[in-house]
Amino acid sequence: RYGDVAGNTSNSYNDTITLDRQGPIATDFSINGGATFATSDSVTLTVGAIDLTTSVSQMMISESSIFSGAVWESYATSKAFTLSAGEGLKTVYIKFLDPAGNSSLPTFSTITVDTSAPNGSVSINGGDGYMQSRDAVLTLAASDNLGAVSLMRVSEDASFAGVAWESFATSRDFTFSAGDGTKVIYVEFQDEAGNAASAVNDAITYDAT
Repeated sequence: RYGDVAGNTSNSYNDTITLDRQGPIATDFSINGGATFATSDSVTLTVGAIDLTTSVSQMMISESSIFSGAVWESYATSKAFTLSAGEGLKTVYIKFLDPAGNSSLPTFSTITVDTSAPNGSVSINGGDGYMQSRDAVLTLAASDNLGAVSLMRVSEDASFAGVAWESFATSRDFTFSAGDGTKVIYVEFQDEAGNAASAVNDAITYDAT
């Protein structure tokens, strides 16, 4: 309250302020829901943070651990983000700011961008030209430049109609359709990121007569 020289005093007045000396705390940060691989440089970040005194007002995101060139933006729990060009392991960093100006410690998440399909091959009965039985053994080989080859599907139908993906194996038994003549097997391979290669094939002549 205030007083004048005559001794008159005013009513009392007050104001409050919140003292906040601690930065926010990250509670969640993942890329594409925590996926190991991405097939595109366009990803979705899942974000979470709390502040024990006030609130979380802003966040800063960068692929640079020192946040070079990054700017503060409004806090959100989900954000579309474009990774730097090129395949390989990507690391994204994030930090948070509260209304008092306290910054959190940075946290990060990683993901591997893999846009290339695996390479593979198949041979029937070790490369034989003829077979007397419809029961054959397929020898399969496949590799991927970043991850592992995880799935394959095998069919005499080049369109793979109704054929389900199965775990990749280097050897597989297969029974061909009835009837003498040339038999063709088609195989597709898929890597851990979900990239599927164009089908490879091999042929053999079935002669049971």
